[in-house]
Amino acid sequence: NLLQNVQATSSRYTEAMKEVIYRYGPYVVFAPGVALLHARSEDGVNRICMSLVTLDPPVPFHHLHNDPVQVAFALCVVDHRSHLKAMAQLANLLRDESRLSRIISATSVTEVLTILSQEM
Repeated sequence: NLLQNVQATSSRYTEAMKEVIYRYGPYVVFAPGVALLHARSEDGVNRICMSLVTLDPPVPFHHLHNDPVQVAFALCVVDHRSHLKAMAQLANLLRDESRLSRIISATSVTEVLTILSQEM
C-alpha cells in the first residue's frame, strides 16, 4: 500500500502483486531474506516508484533456500528501460551486505533513508 499511498499505483497493482505470488510461487524471494514484489505495469502503475519494508518478525514465503524474508522491496515501473535502471540500483544496494544489514536493523524511516543516501 505504500506505493498506492503516494499515488504511484492503483489498488489494482497491489492485488496483481499478490496474484503473482499465488500464481508463480515465492520466486520473488531472490536472495536470502530479500523479496522483490512486483507486477506488470499494465496492472495499475502511474509512475516509477520503489518502496521498502522491513519485516520483524521475518515472514516465510515458503522459498526453499531464501526464507524467511526480512526486507521486502515493492517495485513499479512504467517501461522496460526504467525496470532495468531500478534493478541495477537495487542490485548495487544488495551487494553491500553491511548496508543491507543496517537497513534490516533500522528502527525508523529516517534511519533507512540515511543509509540509502550514503555513497556506496
